[in-house]
Amino acid sequence: MAAKSCGWVASGCLVLGTLACGARSSLPVGERADDEPEVRLEAEPACGRRDGGRLTAYLEIVLDGSDSMNADNKWSAAVDALDQFFLRVRNEADPQLAVGLLVFEDARATLCTQAGCSLPGANDVFPEFVSLNHYDDLVNRIHGTHPAGSTPTAEALEASYRVLEVRDPPYPVPAGGRRFAMLISDGAPTTDSNRALDVARAKASDAPGIRTFSVGIGSYPADLGYDPHFMGELAIAGGTRASIDCETSNQSTSPCHFEVNPKGTREQLTKDFLTVFDRIRALAG
Repeated sequence: MAAKSCGWVASGCLVLGTLACGARSSLPVGERADDEPEVRLEAEPACGRRDGGRLTAYLEIVLDGSDSMNADNKWSAAVDALDQFFLRVRNEADPQLAVGLLVFEDARATLCTQAGCSLPGANDVFPEFVSLNHYDDLVNRIHGTHPAGSTPTAEALEASYRVLEVRDPPYPVPAGGRRFAMLISDGAPTTDSNRALDVARAKASDAPGIRTFSVGIGSYPADLGYDPHFMGELAIAGGTRASIDCETSNQSTSPCHFEVNPKGTREQLTKDFLTVFDRIRALAG
């Protein structure tokens, strides 16, 4: 029987046939422009998966803790949604998924200076199987703090890539998993945005590569301080664009990235975040 792996918005589903032990195949993921790096989804033999269907994935969540996240319930909704997402992953006890968390410029982080950024920080959490202890570490990182600083997106992404490259998560997560960063941000970078795009593009092109999901907290037309153009360009650079027809314009209604509109209630925001997280998790593994 073939196993389906659904692509992101408007890119349909890829069908991966079951492979014999030792065999390996790959298919391109999503749609891309001619000048974009091709990102491929590796189809592994079922015997290499503990559940016979899900691929091993290492997910590093990169959460914007800049001061603008205080507005419109954005921070509280993100924390609520992450709490529920972490609890869901803990209860599923899936050894195929490792989750880590890096928060930048919140009150518990060491803020960036002209000399650079100390990322990841001492409070950040490396990707591991979400055991009871690891769940506590993830939840504790986003409680007892609040947004505080600026938005050094390039530096935060670079730190997340180092985290994903430095080591495989420990047992029981299998070695050799696919690696993903997920940026959650509401605003334009306060440092070089082109640097962020360049490093995301380079990491998506590397072998085995790191893909970057982009989750924007804002609405169209663009809110003051929100940069959907950058968030869309990051999705493209990171190999996770919605479709070949998506747009990165600040006025677009067909964005290339995932988006959460902060204009609703805290409960609706939390629900929207969870929908995005679940879709990204399905794509990652």
